[in-house]
Amino acid sequence: MGSCRPVAFGVKVQIFPNRAKLAKIASTIPVSSVPAERDFPLQDRIKTSIRNLLADEKVTRLMGISSLGPGLKDFNFSRAAEHFHAMKLRRK
Repeated sequence: MGSCRPVAFGVKVQIFPNRAKLAKIASTIPVSSVPAERDFPLQDRIKTSIRNLLADEKVTRLMGISSLGPGLKDFNFSRAAEHFHAMKLRRK
């Protein structure tokens, strides 16, 4: 008997290759839109009328920091200031 390919999601890949592909694809589809719906108010808090000229990439990075970064109570402002002062001047 030949070697059997691995089992993916309980489906034998060798016998049902299309079903195995479908199971892999279906496992990546989100079951709700809650994470996306949370991002809209977050984006609105970051991109205000005053900061309307922020580039999309900058807004995306700020949203990541805001949602995944430490809270204000846990953030080390002294360390951030030291890191900022240690950086090279980048503007020409």
